Amino acid sequence: MSSTVEVQCIRLQEAADAPNHPALPVIHYAGPFRDAPSRIEEVFREHRWGNHWTDGIYGYTHFHTNTHEALGVVSGTAVLRLGGERGVDVELEAGDVLVLPAGTGHRRVMASSDFKVTGAYPNGMDWDLHTGEDVAIETAREAILRVPMPKTDPVFGERGPVLDYWQPAYSSRDGPYSRTTSSAARSSDSRSASGAMASAEPPYPSSRSRADSSVSKSTSASIQPSFGSRLLRTRA
Repeated sequence: MSSTVEVQCIRLQEAADAPNHPALPVIHYAGPFRDAPSRIEEVFREHRWGNHWTDGIYGYTHFHTNTHEALGVVSGTAVLRLGGERGVDVELEAGDVLVLPAGTGHRRVMASSDFKVTGAYPNGMDWDLHTGEDVAIETAREAILRVPMPKTDPVFGERGPVLDYWQPAYSSRDGPYSRTTSSAARSSDSRSASGAMASAEPPYPSSRSRADSSVSKSTSASIQPSFGSRLLRTRA
């Protein structure tokens, strides 16, 4: 893997066309496989993220309610929209990885002709596929609540951003999220939580170095993502 990996978290509010996840952020790993994108499936498998496929990404907003998803870019470049039509656009290139918590709306906005990703799921979970038109958002939220915490990070294994950023939500008294929390409160909590976790010291091996920063950004009335990023030194 590349020697330095920038990790960015993106928190999304519920939208009309996608439930998104009210507690868990999307995690964007910039270039961990930049030098060897062909290794993505191998590493996912090693870290027990399975049920692999390699293909493009649908051009319409869709989401999975029964599993989290890792997407590793094997070739090409693309822009994906996360969170629904009023969401956040993320640029991807070969070697990048996205981890989407259950319920995250995503679609392809544009892509190069050679764009391919490998998808994988914790413990090889089977995945469903929904749009905002075929399932009620409340029903989707109920299903998302039942999705278990992954035991490993798809890129780093036993330690990594999935465990650092997601475990606190699963360890809370209310589980991954509280259904009684209002959208406005979730937005406020997401912004403060992103900053706190981005500055917290994760238990990575001492061979990795890190630089922390966080910033909040509002893209629309219905989606207010928060961003936190850091640099990780990977194992050789």
